[in-house]
Amino acid sequence: MGKRTSSRLTVLELNDNEIVHFNFGFVAPFRHLEQIFCKENLIERLRNSLNCAVTHSYKCFASLRVLNFDYNLIASLPRGLFRSMTALEELTLRHNYLQRISAFEIGLPPRLKLLDLGVNSIALLNLKALKQLKVLILDFNELTEQRIGGMLPKSLEELDVQYNHKTNCSLLKELPTVRQLEMSDAKLLC
Repeated sequence: MGKRTSSRLTVLELNDNEIVHFNFGFVAPFRHLEQIFCKENLIERLRNSLNCAVTHSYKCFASLRVLNFDYNLIASLPRGLFRSMTALEELTLRHNYLQRISAFEIGLPPRLKLLDLGVNSIALLNLKALKQLKVLILDFNELTEQRIGGMLPKSLEELDVQYNHKTNCSLLKELPTVRQLEMSDAKLLC
């Protein structure tokens, strides 16, 4: 692609292409890229071969605000994967095979506002580092109250934990800012 194309590209849609591996180094030349949609592929692994800290180019993902990798085969996320994506506000990883998530380990930026991890196999998570997170979707996972108590940010306004194993009503005390709570068939323990 010529310089004209790459300098103007703000949205990249790679949906339904049978992609198996996705490397963020591929999209780094698109400096103004704001959104990536890579849904309904066969992606097993996400990688970032471009080390922005080493190349002293923190601008490589400075505009990226939305990532959507729904309906793939992702089972884990590499350490520090999102660290250079400081403007990221929305991350959707629905319908994958994730089992655990630590915002700090994978480098999720504190300014993230929406995180959709629904329909995975998540049993362990720690999202306390996401100080501005407003919407968290965790429906159809393997969470229990013991595994999420104290691991969620206090900034949450919407929380969806439908169809998980056991959810204790005391969770509500920990999240005073929640305005919308979806707990259908969450096997409440009150």
